[in-house]
Amino acid sequence: MISQIYLRRLVESVLLEGVKDDQRELISKFSSHTEELAKLSNKAIAWLSARFGSRATRPMPEGEFPMALDAIIKYEPRSADIGKKFMTNEYFRELIEKEFPDRSWTSPADPTTMSAIEMLRVVELSNQKKPRIEVNRSQSIEGDKIGRVGPWEIYEASSRENSCNIVGLNKESGKPNTDWCTVRTDASNLFYNYVAQYNLFTLVHQGDVPARQKWISIAMNDDGTVEHEGTPGEQPTVNGTNDAMDEGGLRRMLGADFDGVVETLRERVKSHGGVSPARAKIRDAARDAQGFNYIIQGISKTEAASLKQQVAKVPGISSEIAQLLADDPEWRVRHMLAQNKDVPADVIEKLSRDENVEVRQRIAKNEATPPEILTSLTTDKDVVQYAVMNPRVPPETLASLADVSFLDRVLNRTDRDLLKAVGKNPSTPVQSLQKLAKNSDYYIRLGVAQNSAAPASLLRQLADDDERSVRTSVANNPSTDISIVRELAIDEDGGVAMIAREALRKRGLSESNLRKLIRQML
Repeated sequence: MISQIYLRRLVESVLLEGVKDDQRELISKFSSHTEELAKLSNKAIAWLSARFGSRATRPMPEGEFPMALDAIIKYEPRSADIGKKFMTNEYFRELIEKEFPDRSWTSPADPTTMSAIEMLRVVELSNQKKPRIEVNRSQSIEGDKIGRVGPWEIYEASSRENSCNIVGLNKESGKPNTDWCTVRTDASNLFYNYVAQYNLFTLVHQGDVPARQKWISIAMNDDGTVEHEGTPGEQPTVNGTNDAMDEGGLRRMLGADFDGVVETLRERVKSHGGVSPARAKIRDAARDAQGFNYIIQGISKTEAASLKQQVAKVPGISSEIAQLLADDPEWRVRHMLAQNKDVPADVIEKLSRDENVEVRQRIAKNEATPPEILTSLTTDKDVVQYAVMNPRVPPETLASLADVSFLDRVLNRTDRDLLKAVGKNPSTPVQSLQKLAKNSDYYIRLGVAQNSAAPASLLRQLADDDERSVRTSVANNPSTDISIVRELAIDEDGGVAMIAREALRKRGLSESNLRKLIRQML
């Protein structure tokens, strides 16, 4: 009696021999492909035999054999992974279902009933990564069209998604038609990083021209000049193959349409006053968490940090977004936020304790910083020199800082830069200014001479100072009585006299009256 094991092996042997026969037949028929056919698996041979063998059940023209062989060679080694991906990867499954809505096969891992074209397309789809940016390709871009000059249709994308749609997709690869970083979907899309700095326009040639000439991205500054260089690493104005273009290159590309295109762009920039529809989304991101999360979607940490800096400086920033940025790990984001005069007091207080000294220094300079926080910053030896220049520092705090013994005791420093800054601050009490005006170091007296709130008596005193730079500062001080400036206009030091005469001109004294005054005083 024949055992089941023996029977199974017998069947396998017969089937294997049948596949070998098919392989020999294919090699005989397509001898130029002997090497490739000899390496194929039994399943691949069976698929080819079903289409090109003597007993073909799905016959194909012999002329299509090279294409079919290429398809099975590319497909078969990946069939198992493709099957697994189809079961576990929702994005890949959606791509397959969208591409083959009426497929006759149940899984892309089974090539039995698949055509060569279907196999090649499945391999292409399996290589596609889920885009970082989801783009609705049916969304209209007509609202972003601003005109046409010659063969060029001109667009100003109102959003990142529209920027992608204006350029469109390559039907074969499913990728954008250009390599511009502002239209990427599967890598960091820098559209909002660019529109934060420039007004970004896309030109699309309506003729049948090579990719290099089909699309142009032009960056225009708010003053109406085309930006060709940008910051290091940027290429703000480029052609369809992402080659940077200087003015000469752009002129050659546009030809006789150059002036018309540039004028159209300038009129557009002028019409929205520096706040394009796309740039408005950055402004909105400073006031709304949803808008904030939208603009930083799908970009790297470094690029997100750059964009967050743009958000951080927007006037009217909301408390919610300010709190979020105050906790950002990138110190440059916090540094930019510290400059914003609309940051809430609780965020200012938090930033005044920041581990980064440059963030604390920027808070010390911010005129929105409350007096009590400025007072606390004057005890920070790395920040005090910036805090004392802030006009909101309380007078009593400045009076303490004008005391050398206090500085030595509290801050362990008595440097001249700090004392000069105290002398220059218009909030410093007169008594403290009088003390500083008598300091033996001319550099400290210089601060008082530059103080717009210094009493007339002190400025009169400093106008006779032995140090020429002190007298020059008195002459330049808009609060100095004009009679004192007139005296300095004939100072024995020619440099001081020249500065004083220029100060008189700025106050409205005509050249003839100035000469007459000098003759009288001499």
